[in-house]
Amino acid sequence: MNCKLFFRCKIWLRVALAGVCLGVAGPVLAACVVQGVSAPVSVVNFGNFPNPNRTSVTGEIIGAPVVLNFSVTCRRASPAQLQTLLHFGSVAVPGRREGSFASGIDGLDVDVTLNVGPVQTNSQVRALDFPLGYQADDASVNISYTFQLVKSLPKAATGVALSVPQLAEVSYTDDSTGGAKVSLLSLRAQGNPIQAIGCTVSPASNRVSVRLPTVSTLALSGSGVTAGRTSFALLLQCGDARTDVFIALTDANQPGNTTSVLTLDAGSTAKNIGVNILRADGVPVIFGPESYALGTANQWFAGSMTGAGVIDLSAQYVATGQPVIPGTVGASALFTLSYQ
Repeated sequence: MNCKLFFRCKIWLRVALAGVCLGVAGPVLAACVVQGVSAPVSVVNFGNFPNPNRTSVTGEIIGAPVVLNFSVTCRRASPAQLQTLLHFGSVAVPGRREGSFASGIDGLDVDVTLNVGPVQTNSQVRALDFPLGYQADDASVNISYTFQLVKSLPKAATGVALSVPQLAEVSYTDDSTGGAKVSLLSLRAQGNPIQAIGCTVSPASNRVSVRLPTVSTLALSGSGVTAGRTSFALLLQCGDARTDVFIALTDANQPGNTTSVLTLDAGSTAKNIGVNILRADGVPVIFGPESYALGTANQWFAGSMTGAGVIDLSAQYVATGQPVIPGTVGASALFTLSYQ
């Protein structure tokens, strides 16, 4: 008798466990799913887009648009509300066109158009709701974003990567879970940095020979006295967009020289004399290392140039001691240009 009671107890337990298994066997389905793009994060990649600094015209379209097409399907009997929200850096660009957003590069914006079926919008922050309700069958909606780079300033910043960590978001709310928001897709943007557009040096300026006049030693009668100032120029050809040009000069005979007096060539026979190079404002150039890096020691700003550019310089003798011994004088310098 006791055995029968024990056996019946085991049967009851087996039935109860079977019931528990049946209750959790089915997967929990999301009310909506995204199809056609990588989810939950997808990247809009502009890659190597055309350099916007080849022109100074603002509002110009830069490169081809990037179009992203995908669909969202919500399962039947789901009280879902589908929402698309443009976040674009969370902030629209003040004073710019409607639908224009910061790209992470100063001077370059992204225009955004959202097309959902017959709906078209080009707005700064836009949420579009699509009440799908308790449909009899699964319901889908096709969504298309178009992203277009647009130049917003005469010169866009260089060396900075295009990056928008939160471009747009597609989400839904499900009344069956208390109206909680569920994110389906987060869009990010990326693109390569804009490279500075440099200038080309005129062939005549690749190697410049400056002939100083013959002067009397009487004109160099004291240390630091100068004579024979002679002008010359470096000729450049820059693009249509403004280019900021920086220049540094290096003593070719003694690259570590950081004075304003060039070291004479080995074949020079004059003594107690040197050569200065002067900027357009008459200030002697302090020589520095041969480097194009911005901020190089003794580099200076030569000007903002468009089209044909000129860097005016001059050279002169300078007495470095007394007495000045007559003879030949030769010196050489290298110039390095940096474009920003």
